[in-house]
Amino acid sequence: SLYQSAAITDGTRFYLGGWDNQIRCFDAQTGVPDWANKFGRSFYYSPAIGSPTLGDGKVYVTSNDGILHAMDAATGNVLWETKPRSLGYSGPLLENGTIYNASLTGLGFVYAFDAATGKQKWVSPTGSVIYDSSCAAANGTVFVGCVNGVFSALRQSDGGLLWQYQIGPGHLLASPVTDDARVYIANMDGTVVAFRVR
Repeated sequence: SLYQSAAITDGTRFYLGGWDNQIRCFDAQTGVPDWANKFGRSFYYSPAIGSPTLGDGKVYVTSNDGILHAMDAATGNVLWETKPRSLGYSGPLLENGTIYNASLTGLGFVYAFDAATGKQKWVSPTGSVIYDSSCAAANGTVFVGCVNGVFSALRQSDGGLLWQYQIGPGHLLASPVTDDARVYIANMDGTVVAFRVR
């Protein structure tokens, strides 16, 4: 059984998280398993709630105990792990050598980590819990949705808050997407809101 984790692929292998707290790698042509790693606590959630992220020969995944893991994409060997505070159920975003991830607790922190080493670059509060919403990035800005219905935009270089917009009373659980001209976010009332990316 799977819980929310979508599969990703580099064309040679594909990766996905499972209900048994494992992330698995399969040969994309044959479906034969290559490797598997078990992370997280024994809850009925996959370790890749928001799906793993792939790039630069690594797979990045947030487990349900709030730890961000980086693994060698070919072997599954763990390269680094970090847990600054409790990360949420959103998947990590890889953008230009930096991993962006969001916190489930407190003021809804967004983190930036060096993708090669796991070293924290910056952390910035949004003011509200971030549950499932993963980050999106475009034109030097990181976007994320919060459970209080507020959509936040942060400066990509240092995490400075650029602006926030109250979309509605409904939670923003969906992840934003961008086409570099606009960023889109879905609300729980069934509406999709678009903002111009400047």
